[in-house]
This record gives sequence, structure tokens and C-alpha cells, in this order.
Amino acid sequence: MRINVGSQASVTASEKWLTYIQAGQAFAGTFLNPGLAGNFSIVQLFNPVASGKTVLVRRVVASLGATSQMLIAIFNTALTTDQGAAQNLLVGGAASVAHIRSVQQAGQVGTSITTLDLNVGSPQYLGPDWLCQLPAGTGIVVQAGAVAIEVGAGFYWAEF
Repeated sequence: MRINVGSQASVTASEKWLTYIQAGQAFAGTFLNPGLAGNFSIVQLFNPVASGKTVLVRRVVASLGATSQMLIAIFNTALTTDQGAAQNLLVGGAASVAHIRSVQQAGQVGTSITTLDLNVGSPQYLGPDWLCQLPAGTGIVVQAGAVAIEVGAGFYWAEF
């Protein structure tokens, strides 16, 4: 914790993350969506409509199976395939409310946050401290900029 003269105490992002882990509120989940001819591979972290939780996304680690653009976008509809809940970073803690989801489809989805040019196998670490906050019924997606490209995405988040 940092305390500045004449101001209130402040907490760093790392200190806050440790607090979430110790409280059983920090999670990590990943999925590798293979490339399929004529389709975009998309991976999503989705906070269900009736979750009763807010999801605070700390970081996304993503890579592509071929050199292409990678798009990170907000998309508030659950993707077709539920890959399940994620691992609680407090070992033995309850599974996450938010789920990793995926789809293979002909078009891209969502409202873009960022687009990056990526070489094959070069992971990108998005969110130096915190990336975004997802209220119930919202999600964030990782997708390739072209069809038939494998997309791997790992999400780190807190639920409160």
C-alpha cells in the first residue's frame, strides 16, 4: 500500500490482485480454438446475465496459429459453445461464475477495443494493470483477423 503525504492511501494493482486471490475471487481460464476453413475462430470470456457478479478483467494472453491481425472486442451475446467455468486461483476455491465460450463462424463479432498485427506464435499480453469490467450479460472476445486461423486465449479476472 502506498501512502502519499496529504492524501489518502492507495493500493497498487498487484496488491489488489493478491487480495482477490486470497479471497478466492481471482480466476484463470483458457481455450485453444483451432482454425477451420472458411470460419473465424473466436474465444470469449462471458459473464452470464443472471450471475449476480461483476467481472473485472485483469489480463488477456492471446496468440494466433498464423501471422495475422488479432482483434479484441466487446461482445454481449454468449458464444455458442460453453467451454466451462475457470480455475479459482485460490487452490480449492469455488469455480468461476463467468465462463469461457467459443465459436467457429463465417463472420467476426463485437465492437473492437484493439487490433494488433501478430506474428505466428507471438503471444500478446493485454492489460498491464486492468483491461475492462464486465457487468452481468457482457463479454470480451479474442478473434483472428482472417479465417482458418487458430486462436488461443487465456483470461485472468476477478469476480465480486
